[in-house]
Amino acid sequence: MAAALAPQRLIERVVGLDEAAALLPGFDRASPAGMTMIDPLHG
Repeated sequence: MAAALAPQRLIERVVGLDEAAALLPGFDRASPAGMTMIDPLHG
């Protein structure tokens, strides 16, 4: 039996545009544990 995909488990955190602008310079040193999603409606 194949396992179901759960892409939401890859998301480490969700940030708004203001926070994303501040985090952008450090994305090359981001945690390999998960990705940061940028949501314009968040925050």
